[in-house]
Amino acid sequence: MHPSRKALRRAYQGAVLLSVLALAPMTWAWLSSSGHRVTAEGAGWTAPVPPAEAALVLGAGLYAGRPSPMLARRLDIAAELYHSGKVRALLLSGDNSREEYDEPTAMRDYLRAEGVPDAAMVLDYAGFDTWDSCVRARQVFGPAASPSSPRSSTCRAR
Repeated sequence: MHPSRKALRRAYQGAVLLSVLALAPMTWAWLSSSGHRVTAEGAGWTAPVPPAEAALVLGAGLYAGRPSPMLARRLDIAAELYHSGKVRALLLSGDNSREEYDEPTAMRDYLRAEGVPDAAMVLDYAGFDTWDSCVRARQVFGPAASPSSPRSSTCRAR
């Protein structure tokens, strides 16, 4: 016995409705944040970035102790923001759950090679995921940041 045409239509309509409901929060977040996003491409991309005391750089994996391509790009962007004077401090948050895996130190070493001084970098060794890194940026490192008092917050974790 085959389902009726009406049952198939209702099933299709239900699937479409569930798809729309699933995408609605992501669409709202994308549209409401449009004024706060900058694409890091081309000369002068840092111009529309507002100055901040600190930037949070999230880990994104290591390959043989070196930053993954995604993490290397994040670190390049952080170095550009620092050198352009848009941020005074960088909070480097990553995983260090095993002795042989240390994202924050690898991030620091990469940024040193890019000319960022140690005094401008704060390492967070307990950044196991994005949520934890944002919460720690706010609760552990604090809402105000400066290289002389390394306390930073760039996430609005409440």
